[in-house]
Amino acid sequence: MTVWYLSQLAKRFIPKNYPGQLVLALLSFFIFDLLSWLGWQYVWSGNIIVIILVLLWYLVACRSLSLGVTLLLTELIVGSFGHSLSLVLGDFTVSLRILLFLAAFTLLIWCLVIKRTLVVFKSGRLGWWYLTCLAALGWGSAVALLRGHGLADFFLDLNNYLYLLLFPLYWEAAVEQKSLTWWRYLLLPALGWLAFKTIITLYLFSHLDTFTLLPYYQWWRQTGFGEITYVSGNFFRVFSQSQIYACLASVAGLAYLWFNRNNAIIWHKILPLYFFTWVNLIVLLASLSRSFWLGSTVALVLMFVPALIYRRASANNLLKYLLTVFILIISAAGFVIFVTRVSWPLPPLGEANAKIFSERLTSEPAGQSRLKLLGPLWQEVTKHPLMGSGFGATVTYYSADPRIVKSTAGGSGLVTTYAFEWGYLDMWLKFGLIGLFGILGFFIVVLWPAFKYWWRENSKAGILAVVILAFLTINLTTPYLNHPLGLGVIMAMAAYLSTFAEDHGRQAVDECEWWTLRSSKSEGGCFGACLSARQGFRQKDNEAPACRQAGKSSEASFNQSGKAKTLL
Repeated sequence: MTVWYLSQLAKRFIPKNYPGQLVLALLSFFIFDLLSWLGWQYVWSGNIIVIILVLLWYLVACRSLSLGVTLLLTELIVGSFGHSLSLVLGDFTVSLRILLFLAAFTLLIWCLVIKRTLVVFKSGRLGWWYLTCLAALGWGSAVALLRGHGLADFFLDLNNYLYLLLFPLYWEAAVEQKSLTWWRYLLLPALGWLAFKTIITLYLFSHLDTFTLLPYYQWWRQTGFGEITYVSGNFFRVFSQSQIYACLASVAGLAYLWFNRNNAIIWHKILPLYFFTWVNLIVLLASLSRSFWLGSTVALVLMFVPALIYRRASANNLLKYLLTVFILIISAAGFVIFVTRVSWPLPPLGEANAKIFSERLTSEPAGQSRLKLLGPLWQEVTKHPLMGSGFGATVTYYSADPRIVKSTAGGSGLVTTYAFEWGYLDMWLKFGLIGLFGILGFFIVVLWPAFKYWWRENSKAGILAVVILAFLTINLTTPYLNHPLGLGVIMAMAAYLSTFAEDHGRQAVDECEWWTLRSSKSEGGCFGACLSARQGFRQKDNEAPACRQAGKSSEASFNQSGKAKTLL
């Protein structure tokens, strides 16, 4: 009876064609991690696996660019820092992500030179801003060479920004498949796999001897997936750089609940969303990342601004929403604590309680190191505020992080590095105000439609705008805009916005045409508005309402007088 009930519940709440694809995707991610483990243990097998994966990706991308780009995004989530698999030839090591980038760049050149199909370069203002962004990268490189920075630091610093070269492929893929079906079938399971790995890893390190788990810990660290650090009691911090995707997913889920607060509740649609948001909140809390918490909080607070300014939300709606968020967060935190204690008999609570979360909000060694870096970094920025110092520019400071102090000469804690925690200051130091104008200007141009539509109470754009706010806030204290993990977020959101804006314009055109047919006997009718909307979908936000009103007026006038009137 129970099995029958669960099967009926699954049929109601899960789309018919989705479970099989979901299981297949999760199985693929499990196999990918097994291959990563095998490649980590045996270098020769890792080399074979990497070559096969890159060739398979290229064949898939040639057949379906949208699927190929979705696989690139998926690799960012399941591969984190990008070293899950590597091609090792003697002392020369190339990660899977770099090889995928080279394969994608080859495909990009083919599309640009042979097929000449890349729409980014046919998009007027967008194309020019993209070229300006690339010019900013050239500017940072030229300044670095002029200032004589070390070639190793220069290349490693520039290397991450090169992921921006793939932006035309992301845009082209969005144009090719506007429904973004592959995102649902691959990215959502990837987030689920990330949550599963986080929870299982937290459980293992909370209950098993760390010496037993040493090979697993070494694989986790050496493949660049993240870090596992002891906190207190039997609680460990399980952190991965790709958990930013879980952070943004939880923000998107909470934003969806807010923007659809006035809609009727359809339980078979809303329950999966609650579960999706809750699972990603678990990852967010288990990461113990203050940057993630800060970004999420700021974005969700700012989310209320338009509704409060224009009084679009009642106090009752606000209280209901805040209560829902509170329940989701408390239950997610309770689950994290439960995972660290789930055994029989239950161990004493000890230090594994809410105190762990509250202590992350206070100053500790990593936070102190970030603050100690701020002064020296600002001094370097002010030396060349306009032109910048170029890629590979370094700063020397004293770190308070015990792990870093242990690795310095004599335990002094004196560190010289080109990678900094303060994201926007890092960009200012490398690009100067001249280059910063080009690269941030491009980001603003591609992301601005989300804020424009959000202010007009469009729920899809509002959700995306809140996610962007969270991401930009996180970049204040944890740099993601200078890494494929963050640049992938920007390019994916920009690609989605391109389809959203175009679909919004098409909806306006369709509505105009419908009203034109209803008032077809009118001399003017809505034809002018429809024609204007067709031509590039300019003013697409205003065409449909104006056309609707014109159509209604025309129809009423025609019914009253039997004679059409020119209205536009």
